[in-house]
Amino acid sequence: MDQKALKEIFSFDYLKNPSKENSFSDLVEVCDLETIEKFKWPISHDVEETKKFFLPLIKRGSRYYIDNIQTEIKLVKVKNHLLPFTVNFAEYDNSYVCSPYSYYVTYAEETLKASSSKWLKTFAQGGLWVLAKLFQKTHFNKVIIINNWLCSTNLLPCLQKQEIALLTHYFKKNYPQHALIFRSIDQKTNPDSFSALKQLQFQMVASRQIFYTDTKRKEVFESRLFKSDLKLLQQSGYEVVEQPCLTPEEMQRILDLYNQVFIHKYSKLNPQINKNFLSLAIKQNFLQIIVLKKEGRIDGVVGYTCRNGMMTCSLFGYDKTLSPKTALYRLLSTLLMTKARELDVIFHQSAGASTYKSIRKAKNCIEYLAVYHQHLPIRRKVPWWLLKGLCNTLGIYFMKKY
Repeated sequence: MDQKALKEIFSFDYLKNPSKENSFSDLVEVCDLETIEKFKWPISHDVEETKKFFLPLIKRGSRYYIDNIQTEIKLVKVKNHLLPFTVNFAEYDNSYVCSPYSYYVTYAEETLKASSSKWLKTFAQGGLWVLAKLFQKTHFNKVIIINNWLCSTNLLPCLQKQEIALLTHYFKKNYPQHALIFRSIDQKTNPDSFSALKQLQFQMVASRQIFYTDTKRKEVFESRLFKSDLKLLQQSGYEVVEQPCLTPEEMQRILDLYNQVFIHKYSKLNPQINKNFLSLAIKQNFLQIIVLKKEGRIDGVVGYTCRNGMMTCSLFGYDKTLSPKTALYRLLSTLLMTKARELDVIFHQSAGASTYKSIRKAKNCIEYLAVYHQHLPIRRKVPWWLLKGLCNTLGIYFMKKY
């Protein structure tokens, strides 16, 4: 993005003076280990919450809180917003929340193992082997992920086009060898950001099919199926406890339940959070916790967060050793739906369980990585061009089908 393009976006007087180009960077400031003490914090409730949660991660490092994430964590201020971002160079074993390689190669390999189609396995495994070699040789994982909350779904704040342009200009100038990425971008839950990113030359690479529920739609809660879900919850015999005061044993129990579902059932590439993370997330209100208890034992847990009129669940777990008749997945999902209605927000339900969500009137759409690589040499752009071609055609077909 050159100065001419920036002038078309901004109306600030000083941008019209080429001699003051360097002052453009003054609108963006980064907080890291070296600048924490002198950093000028914007004043808002959201900024305070972000600051409280991420300063410990910056100081202690990602591995102290999440076992399978090795990354540099920093904060960036643009106008009155404060966003976390991660800086990576390779780290091919990272969770996919910091590693596009893990998502498009390793995660795809995991998914293939569950496929019953022999021809699909044979064809796709060969293609993934080629992609893996190409991606590693072209430094595919040399990326900055902006607004990275280290969760499967990143809720985007209300960023204006000008603010995204400021961030792009700053990172392009200060990290000239890194591709820039926004995760969790789609045309339904954040259409303005989707449009702004495309106008600013970000390339959209399909990543997954997600589901969302607009809780203002009364028909969602008036359906026979939802009423049945609610009745099941009320008659389940479980006590619903919000923001519980947890003992060390219960903290471990919650982690075990999360691991049963997110790690063992779905993927080891999901964030492998530990007690340090859970303790910090609860203490700083990063996650709002609800548990299902029976006879003093926690059998199910959800942890949700809200931002900019959206709610998503980043912590979800239940005891898979219990009888399927307990219907814990259904009970927890109903809890989240009722909470989203209470908060009057759009419930971003992420991916998976497509049939379950669809018959409960959730809407689906394709989610993308928004990738900016215009400043990189051609050899660094090639894998992104190839990936976009594959994912936005065959990829979308398989996302919807499987």
